[in-house]
Amino acid sequence: MVSADPIVTGEPFTAENNSRSVMLLNGEKVINESHSFIARDSSGRIATRTTESPHVPNRGGFAFIPAGGTISDPIARVHMNWSDNLTSILGKVVMKNRLFSSQPQSGPRPLNACEREGSRTRNLPNGETRQIEDLGERTIQNILTQGCRVTTFIPAGTFHNDQPQTMTDESWSSPELRITVLHVFRDSSGTERTEQLDNIVLGEPDAALFEPPPGYTIRDMDAEREKEERAQFTVQPGQPDAEMLAGAWETDDPFAAKPTQMGIFLKMWANRRVPFHQGKVTGDGPQKFMSLDIRVYQRAAGEEKHGWFSTTNAGGASWDGNRLRIAFHGGGPGTFVQGDLALDLTFDVQKGVWTGTYTHDSVTKPVRLTRPGASRKAASNPFLGGWSESGRFGPSSPASRVPQCVYIAQGSDGTLVSWRNTYLGPSINPREGYATATIQENDGDALGVQINGDTLTLQEGIDWAGVAGKPPEEFTGKLSPDVTQILGTWGPSDPAIWGGRPTPPDQKPSRGGPVTTFTKMTGQSCWSQGSAW
Repeated sequence: MVSADPIVTGEPFTAENNSRSVMLLNGEKVINESHSFIARDSSGRIATRTTESPHVPNRGGFAFIPAGGTISDPIARVHMNWSDNLTSILGKVVMKNRLFSSQPQSGPRPLNACEREGSRTRNLPNGETRQIEDLGERTIQNILTQGCRVTTFIPAGTFHNDQPQTMTDESWSSPELRITVLHVFRDSSGTERTEQLDNIVLGEPDAALFEPPPGYTIRDMDAEREKEERAQFTVQPGQPDAEMLAGAWETDDPFAAKPTQMGIFLKMWANRRVPFHQGKVTGDGPQKFMSLDIRVYQRAAGEEKHGWFSTTNAGGASWDGNRLRIAFHGGGPGTFVQGDLALDLTFDVQKGVWTGTYTHDSVTKPVRLTRPGASRKAASNPFLGGWSESGRFGPSSPASRVPQCVYIAQGSDGTLVSWRNTYLGPSINPREGYATATIQENDGDALGVQINGDTLTLQEGIDWAGVAGKPPEEFTGKLSPDVTQILGTWGPSDPAIWGGRPTPPDQKPSRGGPVTTFTKMTGQSCWSQGSAW
């Protein structure tokens, strides 16, 4: 209805922006409405406001918009927005972004198809016919508008439609104000969408509309993104890659009585640009770190306390490809560690260990972190080590060809730890002539682990709470007699295994998914298991 680009100056106004859609769903009418306030000042700035309205039932629909607003300043090239939808996650913040990466458009942009092409009929290659009509002038709320209607005829079978379809898109726009006052869309299925500006008042709006609301913190998203990008780097020869670093590293806590472990658990996103030919990845490529999150933990008698740090934004950690530094100040009651904490660690690629210092309340001691159980001369438990996962997504899914590997280790105090590395892709790069593809890595997803005889149970979601409609899942499988494979299935998590209330048998959903096979890895690299590409 109103755009900040191109800039329209000297035509200030305020108005209500009201939208209503009606559609048929299973024979029932579904009606949705939204209402907001919009203003433009003489310099071309645009502000919107939405105030929370009650949930009003409308026969299968609702009328509700959460409180929020936007400010678009085309001169300063800044866009800000806020919403109550974000408040519970981010707090009361205004998200600030650059409005456009390029210079604002010079000259007016066509308001509709009539200004862009004039009245005409077009026959498209797919069989569609598009008719553009100039509807002449019409005065709406004392504003002279120009009408334009675009009618599209779609033959049956054009896009899996059994019947021919007709769509009309009608708009009434003010050439002087450069705004669309009324827009109506209809199609032959019964859908109708109307958006209109009501109570239009010409004149300078209140300047307070172009300021963020009080009590909100402004977050410069471009500056945060640029800082994240500066933290990203390409792994150089001799530096450890994400797979080598992901997961748990620990030692006896030098500040606590034995047996107490302290350690770091690393989770990271990275990607690789690899050669791609005839639908297959044909080689390796350089890896780029995108983000690194660190869980610093202390474990005593099987009970763990921990805190999270990140190398992005103000995450309290930094990583340059060789050296990891973490600082935590002012830990008090309720935090995972009392007082101040600092870690300064360097990774030795040849030895596969972290060495450096651990500082707690101004006292510094040397530390050496290894994989849990690395000091054992031989693995006493056949489940320990790396396992390559296959079959979870079914044989027809491209994802089934992507390496997913699980690692199981056991600390010196007997505690089991597990994590998973997953590879997503390949996604081809058209700008490079489809000769390369990008493989994304999600390394170091923590898993819950339980071993009972020859049965293994793994649980997702140790470091995340799942997503709406998809709670964390768990895997249960049995070790083969030759201890080279684990066969089982993934399904909804059973709280009884993880210390919660057991689910009644008659309420347990059936797993019913494909059989998943974990195969013992011959080495430690999940990437080397990707030959199926």
